[in-house]
Amino acid sequence: MRIAFASGKGGAGKTTLTAQMSSVWPRECAVCDFDVEAPNLHLFLRPTEESSQKIFLPVPSAVTESCTHCGKCRQICRFGA
Repeated sequence: MRIAFASGKGGAGKTTLTAQMSSVWPRECAVCDFDVEAPNLHLFLRPTEESSQKIFLPVPSAVTESCTHCGKCRQICRFGA
């Protein structure tokens, strides 16, 4: 079984609810905090770190030889790039 708590609003109680449910779950379970800005589930659960691995994401870059500097990409980019 997989259960996910999701909301775009901060402060809705997703982390608190996840921590509470995992503490009373009748079987062993895995919990994940995918909050990109403030992952803080570890503050509630106090896990021990068995291993770690750095994760890298590709960063987009302009293809200058194809760019006409029209500005259309800036209009649709949600980051204003």
